[in-house]
Amino acid sequence: MKKKVGSIPMDQGQEPAARKLLQQGMLVGSWVLLQNCHLGLKMMRELETTIIQKRATEPEDLHDEFRCWISAEPHPLFPIGLLHMSIKVTNEVPAGIRAGLNGTYAWLTQDNLDAISGTSNATWRKDALRTLLHAHCRPGVAAAARIYGFARF
Repeated sequence: MKKKVGSIPMDQGQEPAARKLLQQGMLVGSWVLLQNCHLGLKMMRELETTIIQKRATEPEDLHDEFRCWISAEPHPLFPIGLLHMSIKVTNEVPAGIRAGLNGTYAWLTQDNLDAISGTSNATWRKDALRTLLHAHCRPGVAAAARIYGFARF
């Protein structure tokens, strides 16, 4: 069954739209993605309180299929209660280009590499894959450039 997913970045002034999206999701069972929640800590505290209250007093208003996905950078004031009631997934940025490439190459399986090698455009595909992997590590390159000062962004 297809799920409807609504997403909203938690920039300045997005709280009313996020509240509306969350309310709708809780009622009909859709999924909601709140992005950059470290920028909307007040809204996160409000979300924590709302979920606790609805679970305790109005469970019929909290649809069984409702899911709220939250993306955030680490922040010391992020509501601990919200973290405790959540399933957490982390993605740590590797330190440096070598670590980034090693991590990305580790994702590749031999079956995938064999599938690329067995095609008529094998050389082109290998080059495209290498370029994609290096581009994937580009944020690491930019971070290293800022840290060591050898480029201006």
